Order: sequence, then C-alpha cells, then structure tokens
Amino acid sequence: MTVPDQQSATRTDPVQTEVLIIGSGPAGASAALFLSTLGVDNVMVTKHR
Repeated sequence: MTVPDQQSATRTDPVQTEVLIIGSGPAGASAALFLSTLGVDNVMVTKHR
C-alpha cells in the first residue's frame, strides 16, 4: 500500500454519496463507523492541519 502525497489526496471531482459527514472528530468518526456498519454509503471530509 502506498500513501498518497498531500496534493494527490485532494479530490476535486464530483463524488456521489448518501451521507456527507463534516469533521473527523469523535462524533464524525462515530457517525461514519455506525453508518458503514449499516451499509450506508458515506464520505467524511475534514480540514488538513
């Protein structure tokens, strides 16, 4: 497995999903995990620091 560099990890193309989760803190991560276990398509976005 290769880790993409910062530029290639940024997506600018449209993405379709059932749920968009803003933030990867405890609530966002829990929501993503819960939705994934139910089979709900989700995407999480967060700021890069």
